[in-house]
Amino acid sequence: TVKREMTMLKRVFDFAKKEYNLSSNPLDKALVERPSVQDARDVRLVGDEWDRLLDECRQLENSWVAPIVEVAREIGARRGSLLKLHWPDVNLKQAHVTLRGVKNSRKPSEIRTVQVGLSPRAVEILDALPRSLGGRVFQITTQAFDSNFKRARKRAGLDHFRFHDSRHEMASRLVEAAWDMLDLMRQGDWRDPKSVARYYTARG
Repeated sequence: TVKREMTMLKRVFDFAKKEYNLSSNPLDKALVERPSVQDARDVRLVGDEWDRLLDECRQLENSWVAPIVEVAREIGARRGSLLKLHWPDVNLKQAHVTLRGVKNSRKPSEIRTVQVGLSPRAVEILDALPRSLGGRVFQITTQAFDSNFKRARKRAGLDHFRFHDSRHEMASRLVEAAWDMLDLMRQGDWRDPKSVARYYTARG
């Protein structure tokens, strides 16, 4: 909150410098250090929580939600990447998918294309999906997915869980499986081990 308010005030002072010849901006980075943002999460489903969540997703009228949630857990892809996925970018024989238009949360202007591996379970799920004439793998809008996922999450008693937390699950499982760090970074599209550490949560 403090950092956001400082950013807003800095823009006000920048405007004053331009329009009213203010000599300097008191909130320039060189003059004032901004607080660091601790936005890391450590949410990880335990016990039968994953089964409960998937069971509720499978009971929804919309049949696309459950496979999206399970594939996300298996490969760590973001919601946006999965909803934009097209069949020409899916290679089931070689067990990988190409994700296009991937955004970097640290650098919003940076858009990339990345390739990530598919687990045997992810291959199984994707292979069972119907093919669409439009080419999209998951035939559901962002709004429809969000509303249905929230409904399933609530019914499962897991209001604290966010879809993005599935990346924590993927990273944590691969760390526990002793994956090589470089392979893990490629799978999650992370640039350094520090980024991986933000997503690893040990089981309690």
